Amino acid sequence: MLLLAFAAVACSKKGNGNGIATNTDGSVLITGKIENAPAQGYVVLEEIQQNNVVPVDTFSIDNKAFSEKVKVAEPGFYRLNLYNQQFVTLVLNNENVLVNADLATGPGSARVEGSTDTRYMEEINKIVQERQQEVSALEQQFLEAQNQGNTTRMEELRYNYMQIEKEMREDIKAKLRNMESSVTAIYGVNYLNREEDFAFLDSLATRLRQDIPNSRYVKDFAQGVERMRSTTMGQVAPEISLPNPQGEVKKLSDLRGNVVMIDFWAAWCGPCRRENPNVVRLYNKYHDKGFEIFGVSLDRNKEDWVKAIEKDNLTWTQVSDLNYFNSEAAQTYDITAIPATVLLDKEGRIIARNLRGQALEDKLAEIFGE
Repeated sequence: MLLLAFAAVACSKKGNGNGIATNTDGSVLITGKIENAPAQGYVVLEEIQQNNVVPVDTFSIDNKAFSEKVKVAEPGFYRLNLYNQQFVTLVLNNENVLVNADLATGPGSARVEGSTDTRYMEEINKIVQERQQEVSALEQQFLEAQNQGNTTRMEELRYNYMQIEKEMREDIKAKLRNMESSVTAIYGVNYLNREEDFAFLDSLATRLRQDIPNSRYVKDFAQGVERMRSTTMGQVAPEISLPNPQGEVKKLSDLRGNVVMIDFWAAWCGPCRRENPNVVRLYNKYHDKGFEIFGVSLDRNKEDWVKAIEKDNLTWTQVSDLNYFNSEAAQTYDITAIPATVLLDKEGRIIARNLRGQALEDKLAEIFGE
């Protein structure tokens, strides 16, 4: 049914229920009106890629309005750059789009009509924004409890935060289940948890592969799910084999028999550097009991990497291919933000991810019986 529904949208020329036509020739007519803006100017259409934003077309603005037909090879994520002052995110497919923007209002205030996929994205954003308001209120209460030293209240608020986050994920999953097969689903999964929501992500990837098999977004997402499968809890951690600063290739598997933390970091990463003193302390505390660290840097510059190792006194194994987030190891472990950690047991199986600070200390104390 999902495939038929998607095909019906793609092949219909009757419109989408709000007077905006759909097309079968791969073209999209983008029409817009911009209030509180100069009468003349330009709009830049930019494609949002995985790690980049690429300009693809420029429209002339006349009397604060524009209208341009563009070719869209496949459904994808774009944004309109309005006078370098406001950005309007769109998911373009086969439907003509009408944009009403006002430079006097804040980001996200533009109204977009005609694009079903963009409407899906706006519905996901609404779910997230509503939950973020609840989180903001909790953060203020948490700061007050922290200032008062009320640890009981702090723990209660942490639990409440986790419940809000779980409810948001459930709301998003419900939205994605009811959504026609759309690349917008890939936008929504950014708010899900790779461990707790893996079964849903796996089923979504299967559905999208069936319904939009030629989409590069779907192909990338499905490949990401396969990488997640190999690095979920209980799996033997995939091998990492990279050079250390001296050029010697070091393997993760060489540390088998120890409790090992893979630590993804970089010299340029402020949060990583701030966490390093805590990691050094825990390494020194538990190293003699069988705790090892395998540091994987996502740096680009070798000199910066080596200086950070020395300055932060990181005495454990350090490796890098100096390839940023395109690092082979980062790709294998689906690392999209740092600091990131993966904790392995003595058999090399993954037992925890992204532990830092007190959470890491508590886990190590549990493992080593303290």
